[in-house]
Amino acid sequence: MAPEVAAALIAAAASLVLGIYNLRRLAGLEKLKADLADEAMVHKALIDYQYDARRRLYISAYRVASMLQGSPAHEGCGGSAAACRAGMLALLR
Repeated sequence: MAPEVAAALIAAAASLVLGIYNLRRLAGLEKLKADLADEAMVHKALIDYQYDARRRLYISAYRVASMLQGSPAHEGCGGSAAACRAGMLALLR
């Protein structure tokens, strides 16, 4: 066999091996990209849930604070106990 043909066959085999390697590597990269996208989606959903939970908590706290204003509970801990005994804080139970 001529040296040029042998060199061409070696180059073709090396090219084929590297092509297969690159395809496997590309598949691994695609899987990694999909995993990262899933993780980002889960993280965004968690942040959205936490934001919504905090919003609901602040709305509830605002309602309780507005109910307490003008009541004896607004005056401090002693006022809270007196308001509780008087039945003004029945909505909190």
